[in-house]
Amino acid sequence: MFRYTSQPFMCNTLMQRVLPILWLVATLDGCTTTPKQRIAAEMVAPTGMTKDDAQYAIPTRSDRIGRIVVPVTINGQPDFHLMLDTGATHSVLTSKAASRLQLNVDEASISAVQGVFGQIDAHVLNIDQLQSGTLKLHNLRMPVIDGSVVSELDGILGAEGMEDKIITADFVHDRIRIADASSLHTNALYAVIKFALVSRRLVVVEGMVGRVPVRAVIDTGGTQTLGNLALLEALTKTHRKQQSADSGVIDITDKLEYGKLLLAPEIKLGPAIINNATIVFSDFGVFTVWHLDKRPTLLIGMDVLGQLAELSINYRRQELQVRLR
Repeated sequence: MFRYTSQPFMCNTLMQRVLPILWLVATLDGCTTTPKQRIAAEMVAPTGMTKDDAQYAIPTRSDRIGRIVVPVTINGQPDFHLMLDTGATHSVLTSKAASRLQLNVDEASISAVQGVFGQIDAHVLNIDQLQSGTLKLHNLRMPVIDGSVVSELDGILGAEGMEDKIITADFVHDRIRIADASSLHTNALYAVIKFALVSRRLVVVEGMVGRVPVRAVIDTGGTQTLGNLALLEALTKTHRKQQSADSGVIDITDKLEYGKLLLAPEIKLGPAIINNATIVFSDFGVFTVWHLDKRPTLLIGMDVLGQLAELSINYRRQELQVRLR
């Protein structure tokens, strides 16, 4: 058993700040990508990023929420930087990246992009090859999406092609590695949490929030931990009423809705115990898309994950390996 406590400033900051959270669900040939989200842009911008830097696993600090930025080569061209999103089944490019690749966005096919509260149409590009570490993907279809979540990046790297990989984010040394899972062994010094794969690519851990059993999706693309209404209802029944704050939520269609921000009871995920985490609750449509709306469910974002010393996701063994600071 090990324990870590979310930084107290996070609760104070979130209780005072309206949270613009962005969600994206893009339909591609019957496949659905899963959500992306953002907190205020100044809190997630990768600091100190230069062309010569190799890899980034940016931890959560008092001045911003961390994230994981992966260097990739696209169609043989290096030096693209994509945010790793384990809650996304497909990858996304920005129009800036498309321009660098000399791809004509206006002539690309169009696919519906479903936000939490509405839909927009996005151009979808055909990409011959994307590579990062041992990850090599061919013949991809990537929607072109712009916005503050990727304003200083070239897009989002989803979980496609990760079936036999292990992703290791070292938040102490700000490093991210994608390797073949067969080449690495479980480190006995790390806590191990078994997970299941939902929709073939979503990493889902069984856990508890207070006295309520939950499913928790590990979402490195999310800045804030989110909960569905089933969890909110269960917590209301089993725990005394807590103070909450309204949290403004805006999706990819720019429609604004409001959720409730609460300080969560103790969260248990396998041997991990998390205190002082905050959760935004609302009727987020993505839970319905994933068929996770009926049972209490969490999306664990980088506000929690970024406070670890190291996080490894072994897709082949279906194990999380975590190390505290």
